[in-house]
Amino acid sequence: MKNGQTHSISFDIEITNRCNNRCIMCPRDQLTRQQGMMQSDTFNKLVDEISALTHRWSVQEIWFSGFGECLLHPNLSEYIKHIKNVLNVYVGITTNGLLLTPQTIEKLTSSGVTSIVVSIHGLETHYNQIIENPPFEILLKQMRNLIRSAAGKTSVSIAAVETNLNREHLHSGAFKEFWKNEGVRSVEIFPCHTRGGSFSDERIASFQKNVMLEDCAIFLPIQFIAWNGDLLGCCSDLDGETRIGNIHDDSLETLLMKKWEINNPRRRFARCRTCPDVFSAESVGKRD
Repeated sequence: MKNGQTHSISFDIEITNRCNNRCIMCPRDQLTRQQGMMQSDTFNKLVDEISALTHRWSVQEIWFSGFGECLLHPNLSEYIKHIKNVLNVYVGITTNGLLLTPQTIEKLTSSGVTSIVVSIHGLETHYNQIIENPPFEILLKQMRNLIRSAAGKTSVSIAAVETNLNREHLHSGAFKEFWKNEGVRSVEIFPCHTRGGSFSDERIASFQKNVMLEDCAIFLPIQFIAWNGDLLGCCSDLDGETRIGNIHDDSLETLLMKKWEINNPRRRFARCRTCPDVFSAESVGKRD
């Protein structure tokens, strides 16, 4: 990084890597990183450190996402409020939607959150094929409550992962049309990724073989902070192999400078060298 040069970055904050559900394309059984919840001292330190970056780094977005369900964290809404008060940036969450009770919806829409992205991979039987629970009818009721409560305050979008089971269904037009009629402005369909090579079940998704690997397009612009304060290469690191450092040991700016020195993780980390998930530069930052 040259002196005086400003870089646009965003943050993915994993306030927990625990989850309350099971998706057929999620390799949670291979997660070896310790599971837990981000404590308030870690979160407050992180926000303070992000606030101190503005002289060199332009923070575009902060997302509560990662390898867990953020609604499991009891302080999520308070954390969102704190970020909005201190940083006043775009704040989004990604959720499976199971915990969108009326009380949780009220807290979220009152917190100042900019965007809520719900992962829904099909309608009715297609949804039930992908997700362990609950039945689609229950989720639909919760979604209707969310859409109604968020109107005029918070953007609600849907993200669907394409697999061999739901591909035709998602691209038939009926899936997007259904949610458009329900009042959802944006529905995005994404290919199933291997999570850094951890998922490879060809019965569920077909993956390209012998891909010519490019430089990773998400490594530099997206800063992934695990629940314990570790800065990792990305959320697909199930083992903590791409750990740059921890915000309790070094300043966030120091860690970012170390990351920028690495530049291309495919030259540094074994997991990255064999990761077949190729993200285009155009897709970076497009969340909803």
